[in-house]
Amino acid sequence: MAQQKKQTESNSGFYALIFLLLVLLGIGLFTPYKIIESTWKSEQEQIIDYGGTETNEWLLSQSMPFVKDLATKLRSSAENSSSSQVDAWLMERIDVSLIWINLFGYRLFVAVMWMLLCMPLLTSAIIDGFYTREINKDSFISQSPIKHKVGVKLTHYLLIAVVIWLIIPLPIPSWIIPCIMSVKAITSWFWISNLQKRL
Repeated sequence: MAQQKKQTESNSGFYALIFLLLVLLGIGLFTPYKIIESTWKSEQEQIIDYGGTETNEWLLSQSMPFVKDLATKLRSSAENSSSSQVDAWLMERIDVSLIWINLFGYRLFVAVMWMLLCMPLLTSAIIDGFYTREINKDSFISQSPIKHKVGVKLTHYLLIAVVIWLIIPLPIPSWIIPCIMSVKAITSWFWISNLQKRL
């Protein structure tokens, strides 16, 4: 029974990876240039409004160097194509993919910045959950496996939400990350405070 459950979980993980790759391919091939460009501009405007131009410049300096090297390689390979119609389509897809990769890197550093700011909240929730569990053990109060399962499931869903936010080429407010981190602190408390006593 346990072996069958592990095999089912591994199969679902494999199918999720295939689905993610198909989504990434679809975004690269079919996202209109105007949408990805407006998303890129709106993301920068958000950061400028929240943190000023210096924050935006720092984020660009972290994500741009890799994209510049990649752009040079992709454009040189696209110039070797024979058909002018294919060239035009290929150059547009390269531009869309480069902006999208840059958007991914930009959002990744925004997420890291917010996570560092929210780290005291998450750390305090984890510590409080641990000591709540220890107090409950000494007080002979049983942990709730339902609350523990809810904490684990919500943590997985929050991770999926962050991945969707990173890859979707649509303008989404960056304050979604501190909201996710706040919920993550609550789910971590439920997860740790309701770990079974045998652990």
